[in-house]
Formats: sequence, C-alpha cells, structure tokens
Amino acid sequence: MKTRNDYAKDYDKKVWETGDLDHRETLNPVVFKLLWDVKNKKILDLGCGQWYFSRLLTKQWANVTGIDISEDLIKIGEQRNQEQSLKIKYFVSDAANLKDLKDNEFDIVVSNMAFMDIENIKGTIEECSRVLKNNGFIIFSLINPIFWISERTKDDNGYFLKLIKYNTNSTITNENRGYNFKTTHYHRPIWYYINTLVENDFYITNYEEVSTKYFRWELIQDKEFFDFIQEFPSFLIIKAHKK
Repeated sequence: MKTRNDYAKDYDKKVWETGDLDHRETLNPVVFKLLWDVKNKKILDLGCGQWYFSRLLTKQWANVTGIDISEDLIKIGEQRNQEQSLKIKYFVSDAANLKDLKDNEFDIVVSNMAFMDIENIKGTIEECSRVLKNNGFIIFSLINPIFWISERTKDDNGYFLKLIKYNTNSTITNENRGYNFKTTHYHRPIWYYINTLVENDFYITNYEEVSTKYFRWELIQDKEFFDFIQEFPSFLIIKAHKK
C-alpha cells in the first residue's frame, strides 16, 4: 500500500490553496463557523498535509503549528509558505506521538478530514487532550463512517445503502475519492469517537452532519439521487472542549 509520501504531489494538485471541492464548498464553511475568531489563537493543524488549511488560518492572524506524518507533504507546504512569506511552525510526526509539543500548549486543535486516515485514533485523541489548554477545544471532520462499509444500490423503490456491518472496527482500501491513487482508511462507528473523547476529558459542544451537493467532483443533477444523498450526510464535524 502506498504511503502519504507516494501521493504527495497528486494530493497537492487536487487540494492546492483552497482545498478540494468538498473542503471548499461543504466542510470549510462549517469548520470556520465553529472556530469563530482565531486571531492570536495558538492552533495545531493535525494532519495538515501540504498546509493549505494552516495558511487559511494564518491569514486570519492565528498562530499555527502544522503536523503531518508525510515528510514530502510538509516539504511542499514549506515551499509554499516561503513563497507567501507566511510563518507556520511544522513537524513531521505521528499524530499519536506528538513528542515535539508541550503539555497545555494550544488553544485549539483542528483536524480537517484526517481522523479516518489515522490508525491509532485513541492515542491521537489522548495526545490532543495533552497538548490542549484547559477549556481549549478540538474540531475534527471526517467522512461519515457508514460510507466505508456500505454499498450504494438502486431498485424499483429507489436508492438505498446496503450495510453489511457497522459496529466492527475495520481497515479499508479505497480508490474512489477522486484521486489517482489508493488510500488506507479506518472505519470506526461514531460512538467509538465519542466514547474516546469522553475518556480523555472532552465534552462535546457541537455535532454537525453535512451533505455534499457533488458526486465525483460534479454537481448532482439527478433529483432522486440528490435527495438520497441529502438523507445520508456525507460528513461529520465534531467540536469538543477539554475540561
């Protein structure tokens, strides 16, 4: 299986400076609404990739540190930052072992579409709790877990999802996210994320389910299919404060 380094250039071409279509049109508006005013806030961008979201935060006067496991993505971000004269700290690091970061260092941790790509999510949430200040908060977005383990189909009654199992954690190989490479993802039921947050002294303040208007990077024209997509939210966004 290819690593994040193997698809760094392809990913950068797709995401560039504004995020791909789903980030730009569906996710980012909700994430920024939940972030509210980030001026002078110390923010950890966890799973930052090539830092496009870090740069958006920095341009709103946040003090940003980016973390990603891919050295190649970090290098792409570093070059882009130099071109734009932006000051963003960065580390190549496993999200479950933030050894370069101090306890109680950040006001906010944001992870925009990375949690389902992280194998050790319990260790990651533990580390988020450690590096956050008391009453700091985490915001993370992810693809709705039902989509990793279901098959979309249609019969005489319309579209529906054929779900084989849900409560079992599993590893998924995926090649249908609009990129030219395969990726590894980790299915976990929603309760698994919620319980892990609670176990690490978080309390949930916002839970958003949002649906996309797009399919395979094009606006959905078929009304029946569009209505079906709206009934099964594409993404989850959770905001949780540290006690």
